[in-house]
Amino acid sequence: QQALEVMVGGPTSIMARSFTALFSFALLLSVTKIIDSFKLTPGHHADHPSIVERRLGLGHASSGVPSGEISSSWTRREILDVLTTITGATLAVHPQKSLAYNGALSKDALSYNGVYSDPKHSKGYRVLIGDVVSAKLTLQDDPSGSVFNLPVKVDSKDGAVTRFAFDLSQKGGPANIAGELGRDKEGIPIISFPDGNAWKKRETGPIGVYWNGSDPKKVMVLRPVKPPQLAVEYRNNGAVTSTGSARAGGSAITFDLPDGKTQGVFSMRDKTLTFDDGVVWTKF
Repeated sequence: QQALEVMVGGPTSIMARSFTALFSFALLLSVTKIIDSFKLTPGHHADHPSIVERRLGLGHASSGVPSGEISSSWTRREILDVLTTITGATLAVHPQKSLAYNGALSKDALSYNGVYSDPKHSKGYRVLIGDVVSAKLTLQDDPSGSVFNLPVKVDSKDGAVTRFAFDLSQKGGPANIAGELGRDKEGIPIISFPDGNAWKKRETGPIGVYWNGSDPKKVMVLRPVKPPQLAVEYRNNGAVTSTGSARAGGSAITFDLPDGKTQGVFSMRDKTLTFDDGVVWTKF
């Protein structure tokens, strides 16, 4: 739709809106045929949670349906209603908010996601996770200190994140402190503050924020505790949904999660974690 607006003269163009409507209608017709091509019966496996998600105890428990199954109580009309809503949201004219989900572009747009060090709190950590509009900051100044989850506003230009506005009021700091995003000579992200302090995304080995390619808001965080121990957190839209621990031994990492242990292999070259079931998690 953006391309059409450029060609025909603005977002209010009748031609652009007409094309969008026709595209949406054609998409729904195609989906209808797909739905008609199979029966949604109990036990139908529509998806298979990864081994990490199973070990973390994640799945579809909230729906009352076993993980990997679709309830037969869903009607064709209900599914079409959901698809209509999704289609409308996808075609809405908010390119800056959907930017984070545009495939290869997300790798650069979200490269600021990660575990940062603060020279003023060398024993603590800062974990920053978000998109091109907003983010969540989790910080702890020292191992025995309080953990804070703070909101962050994100400014971006042409798909590139440029600065942040941190609300540190929960921990007694300013409510709107600016942080400029830059990079050092090695290309490592750095967030610089007005007082001269700077947080650096210095992630040794497997430490970092990972996603499995399905949804950038569902991530796994590996942060240091005491070498070779690592803390493991699974997050959805910034909120911690499950935790565990891991022990690194070279490229091999043993994960101890709520539902059992599993093995992963870290690739320093590719910045990936590959698990026993073949699922690959990639570091931002």
